[in-house]
Amino acid sequence: MNTNQISTLIAEGKLEEALEALLPSQPAAAILLGDFRRGQKAYNLNTIGYDEWNRIQSRLAQAVLELLEKKADLPMKTMPTSDHLKTMPTTHKLFLSYSHQDEELKNKLATHLAPLRRSGKVAVWQDRQILPGTEWDAAIKAELAEADIILLLVSAEFIASEYIWKYEIAGAMERHDRREATVIPIIVRPCEWHDMPFAKVQALPRNAKPVTTYANQDEAWLEVVQGIKRVVEN
Repeated sequence: MNTNQISTLIAEGKLEEALEALLPSQPAAAILLGDFRRGQKAYNLNTIGYDEWNRIQSRLAQAVLELLEKKADLPMKTMPTSDHLKTMPTTHKLFLSYSHQDEELKNKLATHLAPLRRSGKVAVWQDRQILPGTEWDAAIKAELAEADIILLLVSAEFIASEYIWKYEIAGAMERHDRREATVIPIIVRPCEWHDMPFAKVQALPRNAKPVTTYANQDEAWLEVVQGIKRVVEN
């Protein structure tokens, strides 16, 4: 297949087909094809959202066009890989850890995070994205292990949950202590949390004032989102 035909496939949105057609003449396309399939799998599993999947495809399409222009194999050390593509911009994976008793508060947070999602700064994951037929325990642990930022929606029910205590809080703090992820407690309702493992971490909203004690809860969520944005941009 010639260059014009491959370019046409890209224009038609047939990126995977274009990458497969490019393989015989461009070994570097194998790396891009692998990135495409990993991104597609993540999207199908709801690990990443629609906007992030579109950004991945756009970057891969641009890398293919650059390969077509060069018309020669790239040295391995200069091959475009997912690591290079992610630099524009970096999307941080957020994991929402919460009690189902706080579902409405979790949904409010997700709504207020929309500007960060739409700007590509974050991709938000929570357990309601687990597909039917998926082993929920394995899915939660896998997402927790890959998150860049772990948000703990703290309430009495959150702390009382055996599963959250044993797996989500413990796993989050282990990764935080190893500097693999950033844990941010969000105090959503009044409760005694000061002796918890995450008490050593700066909490949100400002002064760890519980969200539900604000006269206008939108002001609380604004403080929360602005705090998360500072972490992301740092």
